[in-house]
Amino acid sequence: MNRNRHVPDVYSAAFEKACLESRKQGNSVVEQALADGSVKLTITVGGAS
Repeated sequence: MNRNRHVPDVYSAAFEKACLESRKQGNSVVEQALADGSVKLTITVGGAS
């Protein structure tokens, strides 16, 4: 399968943007590294970070 080598950069940028914007709004953000190398992002609306 041919993958666009820039796609991970797009995901990283989107991930960071989601984290920053959520924290700005006062939401709790938890990042969890998974065994396959991916990262799980959990945003709790209205939670304390």
